[in-house]
Parts: sequence; structure tokens; C-alpha cells
Amino acid sequence: MSDESVHPMAEKGFDSSQLYERVRPSYSKESVNFLLDKLGIPHQDPSSDQPMRILELGTGTGKFTRILQEALHGSKVQILASEPVLSMREEFSKNIPDIEIKDFSAEHIALPNCSVHAVIAAQCFHWFANDKSISEIQRILVPGGKLGLVWNARDHSIPWVKEMDDEVLLPCYEQSNTPNEQSGEWKKVLSASEKFGAHTR
Repeated sequence: MSDESVHPMAEKGFDSSQLYERVRPSYSKESVNFLLDKLGIPHQDPSSDQPMRILELGTGTGKFTRILQEALHGSKVQILASEPVLSMREEFSKNIPDIEIKDFSAEHIALPNCSVHAVIAAQCFHWFANDKSISEIQRILVPGGKLGLVWNARDHSIPWVKEMDDEVLLPCYEQSNTPNEQSGEWKKVLSASEKFGAHTR
């Protein structure tokens, strides 16, 4: 699959995957364990011969995937990774060579029906919050499977951080019509689909 399904602003903004890797914040083990617990992943039967499977969409350079891999070390959970931007996949493979990364978008998930137990999107769901991706996610999940979304949110209790968002970043997003998690549009799409419930910390 080509990068045609990638939002133009995402592809342009992520041209330098190495820069992305350097400046993007990582995730705490606590946040990853919290998400896994909500998804019911730690409670699998260790005697089962069938491993649980997690698909991470939009992995980028693997910031979240590395902590996820650490959290699941020694378990039977299999991590599947996907990223439609070539430069991101290349950087991912350098960082996490033992996890194969697939080339597909959230709107065209190249996996069979009912083939994964959970889908995770870290810092990216707002890029593909649409009916097609939601239908695809539901299609590949086993009955009772779950969707987990996580973002690194900036702390608006710090005055200069809130001011930077309000006066610089948000106007920039609006002017360039760039999807962002703070707009809340992704919540509307998810709620309107009535396919997944919303649970936040």
C-alpha cells in the first residue's frame, strides 16, 4: 500500500522521522500498564496455547511500542505494528528490529476478521478518526475486543504551556486544517459510531 491514505499534513510534517524520534516524548510504564489493564490484557490465562494479539495502529517510530514491549515481556501477547509512512517504518525497524511492522493505514487494515484482541492507537487516532477506520477496527477485533486510545497531553495547569497552546499551536492547527486531539472532533466521530464506549482516566 502506498502513502496515499495518509493525511497530507501528516506526511509533510513527518518527513524527518529522525527528528520526530528525538523530540517526541515517550510514555511512562505506569500509563502503558494502566491502558493494558483497562483492555484486559494482563488478565489472560497464562496456560493458554493461543496468544493474545494486539495491533498498534500508527506506530510512528515506535515510541509507545517500546514501552508496550517492555510491559508485556515474558507474556504470550503478540504485538502487531502498522504504519503507513515509509520513513517512520524505517526508523521503527531500526529501533525495534524484533517486531515486524506492516504497511497499512487504519482505513485499510490488512488483517483477517476477528483476528486481534485489542487495538491501540497512541498519539494518532485524531489523524484517522472516521467511519471507515472505526468499521475496520471493529471488523478485526474478536467479539468483546477493545480499542485503546492514548495521548501525551500537555499540562495546562502550567501558565506558559496553556498560553503556548492557546496562542500558537491551536491557531496553527486551525489555519492549516490539521487534525489534533484537543479539538475533540475524534470524540464526536467515536461517539456517533456507537461502536465503542468511552472510558477515560
